[in-house]
Amino acid sequence: MPRPALLWLVVLVACGEPEKRQQPVPETTIVDMYTCTVSLTRKEAPTYTGNGADPDPAKATEAAWTGACASLPKDSRGDCRDKTRFVSSETRDGAAVTVTLTSVPVKISARSPEPLASKDNACAAARLQACERAGVPGDCVTSGVYVEAVDEVEGKKTVLSPPQ
Repeated sequence: MPRPALLWLVVLVACGEPEKRQQPVPETTIVDMYTCTVSLTRKEAPTYTGNGADPDPAKATEAAWTGACASLPKDSRGDCRDKTRFVSSETRDGAAVTVTLTSVPVKISARSPEPLASKDNACAAARLQACERAGVPGDCVTSGVYVEAVDEVEGKKTVLSPPQ
């Protein structure tokens, strides 16, 4: 009578356990994902000053400009008379001249590298990327060096499918 026992074994294997046959299929989830673009500008624009004194006003002015340009960071010295990079002002007191150069505010922008589930997290990622571009490691806004402006927050509905 091995045949009926073999038949029962085949029936058990084919049917399986009820829990395994009726596992619920995970549903897809729709979530909002955000990207953010921020811009940074320096809170205070650095200024550089040079002084010159000479009875000849042209020589005094040139000496003041030379001093102001020499006070700039080394990589900016060649651009010291560039009006798109620096705003200049001259003051005269007799034979003395003072030239003051103020950096033109530069806007540094960055976008979050990937969509994130929170607006705040997306903007924080964009801020860190902008700070890195500015050459300041970490969060340069909380350090007080830069001011942040949120240019754009974009939200998209994203479908998260369950693993198959």
